[in-house]
Amino acid sequence: MNNGRLIIIAGNKRAGKTTLCSMLAEKGFIHLKCDNILDALDEVVGSNKLDFAFFDTLVSKYHEDTNNYNQNIVFDVYDFNPSMLAKLKKFDKVEVYVLAYPNTSIEDIEYCLQNYGESFQWNKTMTDADLKRNIDLIFTKNDILEKECKNYNIKLFDVGIKNQRDLKIKNVFDYIANL
Repeated sequence: MNNGRLIIIAGNKRAGKTTLCSMLAEKGFIHLKCDNILDALDEVVGSNKLDFAFFDTLVSKYHEDTNNYNQNIVFDVYDFNPSMLAKLKKFDKVEVYVLAYPNTSIEDIEYCLQNYGESFQWNKTMTDADLKRNIDLIFTKNDILEKECKNYNIKLFDVGIKNQRDLKIKNVFDYIANL
């Protein structure tokens, strides 16, 4: 029996993680959005951060499903950088890919936050202070992701911004789907 695949798509805010995971879902992958898991935990137990031990256990449980049921599963996760993902008990058994847009300007990040996503998503309802705070977070996290991916031998995809973004995300999809 062939084993399924367990993939973790991590990376920066508005880098296309959900878009890529949705494309994989159209090809039969089960898409697990960690933002939804986080929101559910927050509502039930009052936790405002996805606990790594919980996520590690979740990955291990779903890894069993890839083996036992030949399921293809993809996680969409923002909360953990490569240095944390490398600590997963099943790290050597899962595929981890990181999406970011390194080497972009503050103006490009602002464009991304203001133009990507649907009207109901978090970035469409930000105050000016939230916008500035998120721009700074994204700018800083891009560098962290780039360095940590090199340190932990995790594939980083530069998904670009503006007119190149859709094509780059499609190229990432093609890369993953054809493995």
